This record gives sequence, C-alpha cells and structure tokens, in this order.
Amino acid sequence: MKKLLSIGLVLVLITGCGASPQEKRNNYDACLIEEDRRLMAKFWAENPNPYPQELQNYEKQVEDVLPRLCVDNLK
Repeated sequence: MKKLLSIGLVLVLITGCGASPQEKRNNYDACLIEEDRRLMAKFWAENPNPYPQELQNYEKQVEDVLPRLCVDNLK
C-alpha cells in the first residue's frame, strides 16, 4: 500500500508541476505578440517618419530578438 501511494505521489509531482506544453506555447506566442507591439511602438515614437529601409531593418532586428525575449515562457 505504501509503495502504491509513493508511486502515485511521484506521478502527481511529475505530471502536475508546471504548465502544460500547450499552455507554455500559448504564453510564448502571446509574449511574441506583446513584445513585437512594444518594440514597434517604441520605434514609431522615436521615428515618426522613417524611411522604408529603416523600417525593414528594424523589423528584421525585432524578428531576431523576439525569440530570446520570450524563451523563458517555454521552460
């Protein structure tokens, strides 16, 4: 009986700790959207009339940085 309870407790601890993979992915996706909006709003505030090339360069930089900003949501 004690062995059965121990196994059950271990299973609960393993499966019950932390968010599900789907929840982690949803949080990651939400982070990407929020950070993208925040960074782009900052860019537009600093550059009210940017050249198209400036905007493309900044968007590329944002694409490169976003995964690093949100990776903690996948852990």
